[in-house]
Amino acid sequence: MEEVPSAFQETKRRLQLQKQELTDLPSVQARRMAELNAARRQTQLTRFLERHRIEDASIPNIGPGRKTLLRCYNIEDASDVIPSRLEIKGFGPTLRASLLGWRNSVEQEFVFNANEGVDPADIRALNQELEQKRLILMKSLSAGPQQLRGTLLRWQTDRSRLFANLESLAKNLAQAEANLRALGRF
Repeated sequence: MEEVPSAFQETKRRLQLQKQELTDLPSVQARRMAELNAARRQTQLTRFLERHRIEDASIPNIGPGRKTLLRCYNIEDASDVIPSRLEIKGFGPTLRASLLGWRNSVEQEFVFNANEGVDPADIRALNQELEQKRLILMKSLSAGPQQLRGTLLRWQTDRSRLFANLESLAKNLAQAEANLRALGRF
């Protein structure tokens, strides 16, 4: 039995993985929906914090100039106020404490609504992402047989060319051996 070329095997393996990925999309969707559902509290909190803009807030020691500086660092609402993002030149411990205290007071006002489901925009985004993935996989899998045939055709063409060269070389060798025998040197 002749060995199939490695490019064929690699393409076949890739297509098998893509087929499995396509088959797994429903379970991926179920898992991601469960993650969205589990993250409802955090999502509601983040959206709540995003509605509290720094420029509209009265924060001790943070006036218009410092608010502008914060905006330059993309710190615009309560969701942006986290310690790792407050390492700003000119913002010492007192100013950071004021901002973090403000965020904490805003966060204390948050009330989780257990009756509120997953945001429809998040569901749409997930469905769009998975549909895009499905379309890419389907396109690749549809082209798979053509790719495999092309790989085999190139292999068969190369193989035929090699056999033709080998046959020609064998004839040349046989002729050379016959010539040597005719000359009495073999």
